[in-house]
Amino acid sequence: MEVTFLRGGEQQQVAVTLASPPHAKPDTRTLKGSHPLAGLTVSTLTPSLALELGVEENMDQGGVIVLDGESASVIALQKGDIILEVNGKAVT
Repeated sequence: MEVTFLRGGEQQQVAVTLASPPHAKPDTRTLKGSHPLAGLTVSTLTPSLALELGVEENMDQGGVIVLDGESASVIALQKGDIILEVNGKAVT
């Protein structure tokens, strides 16, 4: 698709690729309980959230992204980390 626009009084044209919007909104939650991930706020990594957070190179891998909080465990997850598996099972 081509988009024509004006910038500084000059007409310009760019080619863009459109993608369909994601079908589901990200599921965001704060993990509770007595496990190593308790206290983390995580969200499913949808394509739109990946673009918004600047991690689009990872959007096809799925998983959840850590948005906030600190893990009390030795694994020391941080904001922006993407959790792909727990105990060998894919996280969705």
